This record gives sequence, structure tokens and C-alpha cells, in this order.
Amino acid sequence: MSGQPRLRIDEDPGDEIAAGPIDLADITGAWVNTDQHVTGRVLRMEISEADGGLRVRGFGPGDTEPQDWGEVDASPLARTPAGGDAWGFWCGFDLDTIRTELAAYYNSGVIVVGSFNSFGPASGRTDFWKREFFYREAPGEGPVGKSGATDFGYAHDRFEGGRPVRPPVNVAPILGTWVGFSEDLSGITEVELGGESADDAWVRLTGSGADDGPDWGTVPAHVFTDDVGRQEAFGFRARYEHDHERVELFAYLNRRVLIAEVATEFTDESGRRPYYVRNFYRCR
Repeated sequence: MSGQPRLRIDEDPGDEIAAGPIDLADITGAWVNTDQHVTGRVLRMEISEADGGLRVRGFGPGDTEPQDWGEVDASPLARTPAGGDAWGFWCGFDLDTIRTELAAYYNSGVIVVGSFNSFGPASGRTDFWKREFFYREAPGEGPVGKSGATDFGYAHDRFEGGRPVRPPVNVAPILGTWVGFSEDLSGITEVELGGESADDAWVRLTGSGADDGPDWGTVPAHVFTDDVGRQEAFGFRARYEHDHERVELFAYLNRRVLIAEVATEFTDESGRRPYYVRNFYRCR
């Protein structure tokens, strides 16, 4: 990998890059949310291969039946820059009043999805994150979460009655410097979060490397709560654009542990695969 800029140790696959396109078999098919009620954000996903790429069709709660979100392009992600099999993906749906981004990975027959849902500044609702679990629909079983569903009185992301004023979000739960639990952590070794409010929140990352790791610099952090109307920060979303790669960062709290899910796509001609990693951090 001589001559290639490297911001993280785990970006160097050596000479082991798998030949051919990423194998999508583990993640394609119809996937059904274990929660088929109004508390679910995504009820069903239909994931398919098209023209060598990945497509995702989503269905979410509606007034009386699931709402078809349509189909979008998705980025398939391997476990490493040399990996041959897709184990994750990310994509985004722009709906009438909300944008929903999905960061997903495959684990033991289940797809785990974190959805980052944004309403915009004119809404009275706070942007929120939600984690959900999907199982593969068996042949002849469906279509669960697509049609004929019941118990949909309203969508989870709506308010009944008048539209309230958007509440301020307390960013204190996510602020500070977050470091890995292991000293030999590759990838992102430190996550620093700052700002006085959700409107000016920022993140600064440090990558792995010899001695002091490379400083990625500061970018805006899009703050999320864990439900509509909540006022405590629960996670954030950020993006880095480097000369040779684009990095999508999805992060959230779990019992005072910051879980960062990182999707990296290379924009150079190195042959490295787009890949997805999950790392865990504690507040120092």
C-alpha cells in the first residue's frame, strides 16, 4: 500500500484483497422486524442485487397499514478492506417530512439496524435514533410488514393534536473524550465531542497509527435522542471526506458505553473494499 495515505492501521489490507465483487448473499432477501407495532420505525426491508449494486426497499408504519418508502441504492460493506462477503450496509430514505438513514450489519442470521431519523428545524419533533432487529422471511411466509397488517393507529414519528415547539436537547450525556477499552485498538482510537447545544455540536476523531495517531480534525455532529420528543442526547451522526475515502460515522450510547459504527468507502483506485466496523469507547 505504499503511496496510499493511511489514516487508520485497519485500512491496510496488504495483498489479501478478495477478487471479484462483494458477495451479497448473506444480506439479500426479505427481512421482517421483530416489532410489528407502532413502536417500530422500519417494519420490513426487501434487499436485492441490481446491476452489480445493492438496493433496499423499506416499509414503515402508516395510518392504517405499512407505508411503502420506495427503493434506494445502498452501500454494501465488508468486514475489512480485503473482505469478500458483505456483512453490513447503509442507505437513506428521504420521505415527506423525515429523512431516515439506516446503518445495518448481519450477525448470526439477524440484521441489526440503527435508524437515524431527522425532521428538520421547522418540526416540533426531536431527531431520534432507534435500534431494531430483523429476521429473514421464510419462503411462503409473507408478506409480513408489507400488507394486511393491523394495529396501525398512527405512525410512531407523529404527534396527536397540535404540533409542539421543538424542545432543546441536552447534549451533556455524549460530551467528553471517549477512548477505547483496549490499548491496541485499531481504527478510530479516540472520539472527542463538544458544543453548547445540539445546534453547534462537533466531533473530533483520532485514528490509529505510530506514536500519536493522525488527527482527523473537527466536523459537525448531528445529535439524536432515543425517541420523538425526548430531550437527552443519545447519539450522533457525522461524515468525514478525506482525499482517498469517505467515512460515515453512526454512534450511540448503551449503558455509558459509546458504540461507534463506521462505514468507510474508498474513493481512490487502491482496490480496497468498502467496509464496516463497530468499536466501543468509555468516557475518560
